Amino acid sequence: MSSQEAKRYDRALWFLEALVFRKLRGLLLGDVTGDILEIGIGTGANLPFYPESATVTGIDPRPALLSGIPGKSKPETRLCCADAVSLPFNDSCFEKIVCTLVLCSVPDVRAGLEEIKRVLKPGGTLMMMEHVRGRGPFTRRLTDLLNPAWFRLQRECHLNRETEESVREAGFEITHTSLRGHGMLLLLEATTGK
Repeated sequence: MSSQEAKRYDRALWFLEALVFRKLRGLLLGDVTGDILEIGIGTGANLPFYPESATVTGIDPRPALLSGIPGKSKPETRLCCADAVSLPFNDSCFEKIVCTLVLCSVPDVRAGLEEIKRVLKPGGTLMMMEHVRGRGPFTRRLTDLLNPAWFRLQRECHLNRETEESVREAGFEITHTSLRGHGMLLLLEATTGK
């Protein structure tokens, strides 16, 4: 993906950003401070929402997507081409980890969450906005029905992951959840404990 493709990627998501995601990014990130790792930073859609005081390290496995970041970087930002299941960082080095619309595409969610837990400091916070399997009868059937075709089209994104359950199973203590978008979008905060 070239920088032109990164721009097309941003334009393709413009409508959803304007309609839903921008507001949720603001809710999730408006007060976050400290040393932050953002998993799947992509083209930097979250960067305008971090306070100036934040220090952000962003990773993404697709280096060309990172080319879409210049000009969006409000806080101090370091970028690294890396995968969520093999983070190139020491144990216990980040206060907060942010994932937005990314765990749907991590091939091994359990391994990704174990890596996240490894690099979080004791008492550190995991903050996420993820699309998830619908919670109501209709949205559950809808996400299950659409998932095979969506995955074939996107080649990495799963519409019906049970992300909250995966976070809990990885040993995090969930401190806050909020469902949006008819139960298909999840805002979640969790901690590693002390």
